[in-house]
Amino acid sequence: MKVLVVENEAQTLNDISFCINVLYPHAAVIPITEGPKALKAIEMEEPELIIASSSLPDVGPLDLVRKIRKLSDAPLIFLTDIESGIEKAQLLEGGADDCVGKPMSAIEFLAVVRALLRRTNHLGYKQDQTISLGNGLSVNIG
Repeated sequence: MKVLVVENEAQTLNDISFCINVLYPHAAVIPITEGPKALKAIEMEEPELIIASSSLPDVGPLDLVRKIRKLSDAPLIFLTDIESGIEKAQLLEGGADDCVGKPMSAIEFLAVVRALLRRTNHLGYKQDQTISLGNGLSVNIG
């Protein structure tokens, strides 16, 4: 699984990478610190999960979510220090799947990631699901 993380704060970027690697040890975390570079990375890497900060200095959060949605339908979580319910609602209406407050709680963040991936990619459940068709024939749908 590829996870694109768009965050300009080094500590937050490290925290997210650590959390993702604890939950999904085989995940490839792609760190990006600028909005325009993130858009190029989405096209090239085709991540299965995108986590983006609402406080990037080079692009506004609403502009970023709209540009991301033009390129990808991957699950999108915004890390936000926005207090306004209206601004969070705009992010969600613009295409974000969820918003997690900054500073983030690792427990809440991981729960949001698991729930979102469970709903969209069926990750988080037992991935080795085999259906027996009889006569020694089976199909692995995991």
